[in-house]
Amino acid sequence: MTPRLLQEVLKSTNGIPEFSNDKSHAHIRWTEMLPDDLRDYERHTSMQKNEHLVNPRREFLLRQYNKFRRWASIAAGITSVISALLSAFMESIMIYTIYKFYTTKTLFVEGRPWGPWARDSVLWPTFMLAVASIVTSLLALTALVALWCRAKHKAAFFSLLYAAVHIVAWVVVSVLYRVEKTEKDLWGWSCTDKARAIQQQLGSRKLNFESLCRLQASSWEVSVAEVVIKILTTSVSWYFSSRQEGLKTEIVGEIGSAVFNQTEDFRAKSIFGRVPLVEDGDVAIFESRAIARYLCLKYADVGPRLMPESTDVKVNGVWEMRLTLEAIEFDSHVAPVIGETLIRPALGKATDEAVVARHKPKLLDCLDVLDKALSKTPYMGGTEYSLVDIFYMPCMFTVSKCLDVFEGRPNLRRWWETVSAREAWKEVVKPLDDGYSQVVPGWNK
Repeated sequence: MTPRLLQEVLKSTNGIPEFSNDKSHAHIRWTEMLPDDLRDYERHTSMQKNEHLVNPRREFLLRQYNKFRRWASIAAGITSVISALLSAFMESIMIYTIYKFYTTKTLFVEGRPWGPWARDSVLWPTFMLAVASIVTSLLALTALVALWCRAKHKAAFFSLLYAAVHIVAWVVVSVLYRVEKTEKDLWGWSCTDKARAIQQQLGSRKLNFESLCRLQASSWEVSVAEVVIKILTTSVSWYFSSRQEGLKTEIVGEIGSAVFNQTEDFRAKSIFGRVPLVEDGDVAIFESRAIARYLCLKYADVGPRLMPESTDVKVNGVWEMRLTLEAIEFDSHVAPVIGETLIRPALGKATDEAVVARHKPKLLDCLDVLDKALSKTPYMGGTEYSLVDIFYMPCMFTVSKCLDVFEGRPNLRRWWETVSAREAWKEVVKPLDDGYSQVVPGWNK
């Protein structure tokens, strides 16, 4: 079997129902990538590619999704840059004001033994605004770095939470800073007539209260602008993010919806309405595992065999047992874990923790058994790479995105590193990886 044909076997095995039931391609996916030397074999017309079966809506949704994702990233970046600049402006003024207070509070002023500033000056409003500005600028820079590194885990939730906290915090800071403007705090005192009289006595070069008054007033105005701009930019970001999430749900629905208009002809060939379905002459076969075995048997003389050549009933019996165990012991538990942990969140639905709790321990036990079995043989089916390994690979790849399946299982890790290094697997898994990364939260973590 050539690598190109092997890719189709890989594509068909163990597909997750929510993501593999694309009925519009049911009749073509098995023949699109047949090697050239096999295209002369007689095929039913329903196996040939028809241009009208291409899904233009899905392509449109993907383009729209990528556009809104790009604009959401741009909006988030602009928001962080503006926030960082405004915060840097405020913190520089606050730090300068505090510096001037501590360096001039001991200056001699006639009739004022406590110095040129107000008696018992209140400093906390100035420190509050300074700290708020520093924290905001650091968070804005962190958000920019995260955006640059494409750290997207729970991005929508974090952005919305951060924006809400940011806005509320700055409303409180702005109000308190303005309310506490009295003759006791640094801003209020700097703007009094008494401060101007002291400035004339000392000279503006030593202490310029008028300049400090203007600077601190500007800081308060910028703090108000910070709130207004944050509300506006958050609204824009929320719009793009909500559109993105809506498109994600539509994309997943387009890819994975099991509800479609099945013709009577299709139902007659696939009696349970299952896909994929392959038609070869007068033969119609559905179910991934059955199709894979059919292809291996039909093209047994093309490339290396993926099924035993031996006629020994014992050898074949052991191999068949290992092939069957994949569906019974592995797939029956890995599919629910993948569905609840990755697929349902991608559809905007809550994970059913009861289902996960029921199947995850059994899945982990199964992985332990497989690790022990692989200590005796290099491959799942025995001493050679076979269809058994291919059946395990898609779900093993997918579940590794939500569970550390190889931790503490050196033989399973060694097996996976061997089979996943095959060029046919690399080629067929890339579109799967790229597609899932766009619709499944936390796929690339």
